[in-house]
Amino acid sequence: MTDENLAVYEDLVYKDCDGVTHTGDDASSAIGSDCIFGCEVSEPPLVGCGNEAGAVLSCFPNCPPETIQAAADCVAECMQTATAEVAPPGLSDECVACTRDTVACGAAFCTDKCVGDTNAPACIECRCENGCIPTFDACSGLPSDGDCL
Repeated sequence: MTDENLAVYEDLVYKDCDGVTHTGDDASSAIGSDCIFGCEVSEPPLVGCGNEAGAVLSCFPNCPPETIQAAADCVAECMQTATAEVAPPGLSDECVACTRDTVACGAAFCTDKCVGDTNAPACIECRCENGCIPTFDACSGLPSDGDCL
């Protein structure tokens, strides 16, 4: 992890759709989750990726790669915009690429288990079994929270 990204994480504060305030890498994770469908009451408000997420829901488990990639690209862009707003200059392109990859992995393999809650135990288990979380941990340089142990 670069010093610039570390500084962004240290400054990151986000209030989610439920009014819960998150900081640091927890804020980044909450932003990523809320970017999937959007959240008008979060701080900052997130337009989200409802169309792209809906497309994945409608074709899962047989989505074409371009449908998965469109959702992942949208979530990554939403996340980058939100982190830049609350902790300028936001996360680097390289760091956000880790998010893009993990969203694509989760969408490809775990949509049915993650649609209601990306932190649900079944969703986490699916993302672990399919390598999404370990790959993200390695890519991001963030300390692992041990979810896949």
